[in-house]
Amino acid sequence: MAALACDIYEWRLARREKGPLHVVVPSGTGTTALFLARHAPSGVRVLAVPCVGDESNLRSQMSRLALASGGAGMEDGCASSLEVLLPPEAVPFGTPTPRLLKVWREAAASGVVLDLVYGPIAWDAMLNSEAVAQGADVLYVNCGGHEGLYSQLCRYRRKGLLCDGEDPQLLLHEVLTSAKSRGRHASPHASPHASRPNDDQV
Repeated sequence: MAALACDIYEWRLARREKGPLHVVVPSGTGTTALFLARHAPSGVRVLAVPCVGDESNLRSQMSRLALASGGAGMEDGCASSLEVLLPPEAVPFGTPTPRLLKVWREAAASGVVLDLVYGPIAWDAMLNSEAVAQGADVLYVNCGGHEGLYSQLCRYRRKGLLCDGEDPQLLLHEVLTSAKSRGRHASPHASPHASRPNDDQV
């Protein structure tokens, strides 16, 4: 996480960003968000989006992790740079829904390939956040999971949520090809990276 925090610092430096930066992190146990917040440069606030349980569950897990790793729970040194950002709609973990598929398609159209479990929940929360509404600088940490996209799209097809005749393999190929042409990290084997929404989304 120190390396990611350093990347964020260098990204801000290259862009000559001086205002506050909100970094949105899809969260299960909150490990990435917690340790990123510990190493966050000045002016960076980490927004952890609960994608597995609710806010209480996420805070509890991050607090236990903070204690186990030598901190003082959620009130340790990272408290001022870490908060929980709630998604606009609660979704049982891993459940295919029309809204999540719509969000995934929209992100893909902008050149950002998300996974279909954590990604759409966090991306939706980001786009509906106060930070975005106020025009603040927002960075989204894409945590990977692309290897599971085909199987997830098959689940969406079995649920009848893909368009008639839409093939998961062809859809995935189209999405990855489109994102690659936009110069984003589109490989299903890409390492974790950060993506900023298009200007018309911020």
